[in-house]
Amino acid sequence: MTTDLRQIASLNAKRRLSLVDLSVLMSLACIILYTVSKHEPWADEAQSWLIARDLPYSRMIFSELRYEGHPALWYTILWPLGHVFKLPYEFLGYIGATFAIAGLAVLIFLAPFPRLVRYLIASSFFFAYEYAAVARSYNLLPLLAFLAAYLFRHGLSRVVGFAIAIALLIQVSVHGALIGVVMLAFYGLRVFPQWSQPPSHNRRGIVTGALIATISLVVFVLVVYPPADAKALADATESFSLTSHLALTAASLVSASQILCLLVVYFC
Repeated sequence: MTTDLRQIASLNAKRRLSLVDLSVLMSLACIILYTVSKHEPWADEAQSWLIARDLPYSRMIFSELRYEGHPALWYTILWPLGHVFKLPYEFLGYIGATFAIAGLAVLIFLAPFPRLVRYLIASSFFFAYEYAAVARSYNLLPLLAFLAAYLFRHGLSRVVGFAIAIALLIQVSVHGALIGVVMLAFYGLRVFPQWSQPPSHNRRGIVTGALIATISLVVFVLVVYPPADAKALADATESFSLTSHLALTAASLVSASQILCLLVVYFC
């Protein structure tokens, strides 16, 4: 009888905590959506929308994006919204916010951190604004990175799901590709020693996952690698300098390092 009462009390406590988690997520979602409604889009946000709206898909992926330096996933999401559903530009911010809120849900409900830490991370500048209200490919980064880290913890039981998450993460941005490759390296060190161990379906899962990740990496290189005339075009428009490019890359890695640090904790 006492044991049953304890189990009921424990279940009720878990439900109450889940409601707290949901309340925090909904509060942050309302803040993000309100911020999006007041956010004045930046030029690079409009750039991705215009490319996806105005170009045929094949030309966008295999030609235009080579001048942009971004992988294909964000543009692939935007392309049918402009060509099939004919959504107006005002929806762009809400599209990115939807993915950002989904990423916060993974963080709040699945992260192995104490609740207070999860809430503080979710409400930080990067996750509540930079990767949420500003409509860029980075909106996808927390969702896919946290999901991949969660699947990482399940080892071989989720190897294909992990590979799919990593494949999509690689297609988010150069930072996403960097995070994905590092996670793949750690995952390989973890699972390949089990290659010769039964059951045999583990091998099929590892091969399938490796093939998925490899295809994503090949596509990433084909899409992102700049064409021969890219630098000449940039020089003609005075939009390129090696010093400024390196400075911007270093500055952007500061924000990416926050997610990298969280992923290291996931690995542990």
